[in-house]
Amino acid sequence: MSMMPTRDTLPEFAKHAVASPIVILALLLASLLGISAAHAETVQVPGTTVSMDPPEGFEISDTFAGFQQLKTSNSILVVEMPKEAYSEISTIFESQDSAASALASQGITVTGVSSIDINGEAVNLVQGVQSAQGLEVGKYLMVLDGNMTAMITINVIDDSLSESEAIDALQSVTLGTPASLEEQLGQLIFKYQDAAPFVHNQVMAGSAASISTFEGTDPSGKKPFIIITNSLSSFELGDLQAASEMMLAQTADLQDAEVSTGEIVESAGGDAFRVEARAPDMLAIHYLWARPDNNYLRLAAMGAPDLLEPLIAQVDTVAKSVSFR
Repeated sequence: MSMMPTRDTLPEFAKHAVASPIVILALLLASLLGISAAHAETVQVPGTTVSMDPPEGFEISDTFAGFQQLKTSNSILVVEMPKEAYSEISTIFESQDSAASALASQGITVTGVSSIDINGEAVNLVQGVQSAQGLEVGKYLMVLDGNMTAMITINVIDDSLSESEAIDALQSVTLGTPASLEEQLGQLIFKYQDAAPFVHNQVMAGSAASISTFEGTDPSGKKPFIIITNSLSSFELGDLQAASEMMLAQTADLQDAEVSTGEIVESAGGDAFRVEARAPDMLAIHYLWARPDNNYLRLAAMGAPDLLEPLIAQVDTVAKSVSFR
């Protein structure tokens, strides 16, 4: 399915998990690629602590952490965050009111919150429907507390996946030990080099990397960090200036930012389109790569203006090092 997403490829809560675990919840290998789930065998999601028995016809994705059913575009997305993020993220799942409040800005209508059994523990399951690109996408979301905070979302575009099948898959989930940094980075379709004080922080959803100037999380949300993420579906970007402005306008703290006229910048992975976005309390440096397969890659560096401004050269160094596997 080819479409221009109305939301970013990475869930808003996952982006803010780097800076702050207080979240506005949103949408958001090689060895297991192509293994069919038709026989309901337990499969580990590469680069994560999560294993599960996916529904029939779901296979490990090679573009994000999770499973996809190619004939229907139904998917299961796994996003892991630091363990300490669980205490705040889990509050979103406490009731229908708390979930509805957090998800409303992403066009998700919460239809219910129920409790399901996961390995003998009661876990709250949020169900809802998201309206996007003229589609009604069913949602099943839950968060688990393990060695990592694991967020699992089932997206149902084709209703051939029943509610009982979705819940059975979620109830099969088990959590193991965290993957090594090398294993996590190996799931990404891109590579990059750190530039001090920016150092690797974490890999999220098998499709995004965070590079920060601090360890763990930053409750203030002001310390500089970089997110690099690839799109999870193919579509044509069209005008790169307009696409950049749209993506930035959908990013927390940058909705009303002034966006500069972009320029083409050479990088190890080819030409990228660079803009800056300035708001009173936030500065962003944004790079966008249009890929030949109608996918894109974006890099966004964000931080308080007085903290990020002195580090723009380092941000540009990281961006220019980005290449593709």
